[in-house]
Amino acid sequence: MNQINFTNDKMIFILPMILMLLDIASGIISAIYKHELKSTKIRQGFFKKSGEILIIVFIYVLVKMAGISILVAETSSLILCGSEILSFFENIKTLGVKTPKPLENIISLKETVEGEERDE
Repeated sequence: MNQINFTNDKMIFILPMILMLLDIASGIISAIYKHELKSTKIRQGFFKKSGEILIIVFIYVLVKMAGISILVAETSSLILCGSEILSFFENIKTLGVKTPKPLENIISLKETVEGEERDE
């Protein structure tokens, strides 16, 4: 069985994109489940994901052309992966699927912070 080798520079860029696809799929399923599938939200999500893909491409160019450390690319990739995983579990939670307790705590914290940002 093949293992994900994060030291492979291609995987640094492929893994976040795979997680983005899973997040998009779970988001659409969640929106359908909640009867909240709206073109405005889909469009906003599309632009957000497009921006994240541009970040990945930008980092790839920096690594390949400018010779920056692969560590910068790995760190950026991990941050994007973490964001996609968290978003995936947020979507799954709305479907009634139990999530691991540590993730529930992080999701609750994120919702609190986002609520405070909207109030400002």
